[in-house]
Amino acid sequence: MKLRYLTSIGLIFALMAIAALPVTATAGLPAGRVQLWSNENSANTHRPTLAEAVEDAALFDLITPLKGSYRKYLPEMKAANPDLVLLTYMNGTLSQSSEGDVYPDDWYLKDAAGNRVISEGWGNYLMDPTSEGWINSRIVQAGDFMEFSGYDGVIMDVMGTAPIGESYTSGVPINPATGQPWNKAEWLNATSALAARVKTAVAPKTVFVNGLGSGPRYFDSEAPSSQLLDGVDGGHAEAFLRNANQPIDRYPNTKNWLNEVEMLVDGASRGKTVLTLTKVFAPGTQTEKDAWHRYALASFLMGAGEKTYFTFQYARDDDPTMTSPLWSTNVGDPLGDYFELAGGAYQRNFGNGISVVNPGLNVVTVPLDGVYRSLEGSLVTSVTLVPNQGDVLVRVE
Repeated sequence: MKLRYLTSIGLIFALMAIAALPVTATAGLPAGRVQLWSNENSANTHRPTLAEAVEDAALFDLITPLKGSYRKYLPEMKAANPDLVLLTYMNGTLSQSSEGDVYPDDWYLKDAAGNRVISEGWGNYLMDPTSEGWINSRIVQAGDFMEFSGYDGVIMDVMGTAPIGESYTSGVPINPATGQPWNKAEWLNATSALAARVKTAVAPKTVFVNGLGSGPRYFDSEAPSSQLLDGVDGGHAEAFLRNANQPIDRYPNTKNWLNEVEMLVDGASRGKTVLTLTKVFAPGTQTEKDAWHRYALASFLMGAGEKTYFTFQYARDDDPTMTSPLWSTNVGDPLGDYFELAGGAYQRNFGNGISVVNPGLNVVTVPLDGVYRSLEGSLVTSVTLVPNQGDVLVRVE
């Protein structure tokens, strides 16, 4: 059996989690634990063996692989985890770099000079999401990919506003309907309609989108990415709590942190699934990155429920099927919503433990009602949180 860990920090915690008292879950976190997912599509050279595929199925509740990655192993994977969901990756708004002559010219978006808009780094072509031809091509591709792979559905990438920004592509794309650069509201209207068309065509198969971004984008007053969920089953927040390359010491302020948590709550209230991914690709020490890991997990638990999934990535080249002992925690079922403490920290109580996060500017000490074990393995009867610190505490008595 292969043991794949993002970090060794939680090894003691993994053993503690196994010994935690069982809690009967009636709602909230299934079996009292964090639901995990793998963005396996990011490892485009991953070719799992049967043994690895079965282990991946046992470790994760949802995986988003390329169409060929697991197709030979589906019976064995479903036997290992009958609740496993596999969503094949496809691009929603970009055609491949090799497809410059595949589609009619008016399907390709142009800049003000009439040049096709190409994604930096990949060389893929940005397409018109309102083009009836392009929409139909996405419907056909979704059906073809699912038939080939045998998976449960698709996840459509690049559906948020990133590709209309100057840093993502070779030029600013022009909206053919207005003759002006696309604005965020127009783009999200178009891409959410595109995703909904695909869902209608392939139903009852599952359709997710990548484009929620983060909590602040989800609740943006002019162009909320939340509308991407309107016609589909779920969405991916790829910048949960931070952008991948932001400085290691840049944490969200309290307002933005609350938006991140409320995104999970709002998605669940609408019956939608939200996948979160926190990426810490910026230079930093192992201690700094581990602190982000604890902060992300504790923040996720503030809003986590039956339709939320968590993963964390330390570096761009990490194997996305690696796991961490931190994720073995069984905090039990939520006993209520999260709430604010004196001093600006937040807490959520569970049957087996507590999640605490301090997104504010003050040092906050949280008294506990007994002995708990922290994510670092320390036994504590209170926890002191400096600004931008989070922890998950499991009762040991």
